[in-house]
Amino acid sequence: MKKLLLCFVLFMSMKNTNAQQMNWGWAYSFGGAYGESGNGITKDSQGNIYMAGTFQSGSINIGNLVLQNTANGLDDVMLIKFSPTGQPIWVRNAGSTNTLERCNAVAIDSADNVIISGYYASLSMNFDSSVTINNSAGTTDEIFVAKYNSNGTVLWATSLAGAGQERVNAVCTDGQGNIYLGGWYSSSTSSIGGFTVPSAPGKGGFV
Repeated sequence: MKKLLLCFVLFMSMKNTNAQQMNWGWAYSFGGAYGESGNGITKDSQGNIYMAGTFQSGSINIGNLVLQNTANGLDDVMLIKFSPTGQPIWVRNAGSTNTLERCNAVAIDSADNVIISGYYASLSMNFDSSVTINNSAGTTDEIFVAKYNSNGTVLWATSLAGAGQERVNAVCTDGQGNIYLGGWYSSSTSSIGGFTVPSAPGKGGFV
């Protein structure tokens, strides 16, 4: 009984301590007629917050900003920058008019540039109407990586492909600005973006 009472007292003490430490800063919500999914979040050296994900609605309002889908009802990539106090600063989309594009990860480098990565199954993919990449595998899932500066200008985008499916689940950077991707592939060939990997009739992981 004493042990049970002690456990209860310790539990209540931890609960009260955690409740006292919790300090909500802000919360933000938005959406449209279909589906929106935030799949990655990070912050820069100034405390600005970046959220990357996927949206299907024809357009969604984020504060006074509007995010427009290139193909209503199909998945497009979204990237949103919030101030440290939760105010939307800018929004960016990436996509095509014929099929899906999904963003699974976002990271910040040492210069506060923003890197997003995911996959797309369209013949080509446009980033903010200024940079286009082409799918060398046709309409099979292919990896994309794109880099924006802190003002939301896309600096470059590239794709990596094998003969089968390739998807990215995580991205990060180092102090020299190199970018690291982690994900999986399903291909009978042994190349992703020109680099040799073991063939994977099922699924294989890669970095």
